[in-house]
Amino acid sequence: MRKFIWLVVLIVVVLIVVALVLGGDSPEPTESILADQNAVLVEDQKPADQTVVTFAKLSKPGFVALLGASSGTSTPALMGASDWLAAGEYRHLTIEHNDGQVLPHGSAVAIVTLADDGNKKFELGVDKEILFQPNTRATGTRGFALIKDEAESVDEPSEEELASMLVEAGYELLPEPSAESAE
Repeated sequence: MRKFIWLVVLIVVVLIVVALVLGGDSPEPTESILADQNAVLVEDQKPADQTVVTFAKLSKPGFVALLGASSGTSTPALMGASDWLAAGEYRHLTIEHNDGQVLPHGSAVAIVTLADDGNKKFELGVDKEILFQPNTRATGTRGFALIKDEAESVDEPSEEELASMLVEAGYELLPEPSAESAE
């Protein structure tokens, strides 16, 4: 009987460890504040082996991908991608660069969001449906960032600061619920 109890305890512990290792890495979406279906906001950053996306919204499950080009090159390359993300809004999302590559001063990055093909794994060329792509004519600089030595640290903004940054970038916020509708 004792062997059976120990076996059950061992199986439960193994299942908990497997669940912790395989799940829980993806960030959870936050409460929605933006009316736009898909969006990205990224600030200029110091040279580093990761890029912090201030805000991202995906209308479908998918990924936030980082495209970069060093000064002197014109072809953007995939620099990294987020873990699989459920549809929703994300704040202060860190994307690790492939192979720990540090983007040097003078580089530029563009952030795109891509819908997942259903397997929850980022696959370049397979996950093709673009949800958000920076376009300088239509979006200003909200999906682009420059890498510069003099850039300020990217700290997580307060809710008020984030709302102000999103409006300044041309996004439309959802109306705040009135006190009457909350009752």
